[in-house]
Amino acid sequence: MRSLASDETSIPGAAADFAENILSGLDRSVTARDDGTVPAERVVDVQFRAFMADPFATIHTIYERLGLELEPDAEKRMRAFLGDNPQDKHGTHSYTFADTGLDERKLRAQAKRYQDYFDVPSESLD
Repeated sequence: MRSLASDETSIPGAAADFAENILSGLDRSVTARDDGTVPAERVVDVQFRAFMADPFATIHTIYERLGLELEPDAEKRMRAFLGDNPQDKHGTHSYTFADTGLDERKLRAQAKRYQDYFDVPSESLD
């Protein structure tokens, strides 16, 4: 996104600018759940990895937990949208955590509360 507004962009620059905000948001999300600001009965937590592995199993689980039925027509439209908009529709990009120039140990320590609370496993950074 930065390259749309600037001729000078870099992965390390963007990572440095956003890392603390993201980590702060993760921490605030745990606090909001812990202190009841966001009541647990009003939220359906899903693991991104599970969603990516089987989006429709995850979607069905969300609907069930909310006491709703996923209507066949709605599912058909969702499937059509995903079919028309594959992940790499507009090209691909790839980078590794090492490209960010950030300190892995420091960030993992800062994200630990979130990972523990939501049972999010650490991923390989390769």
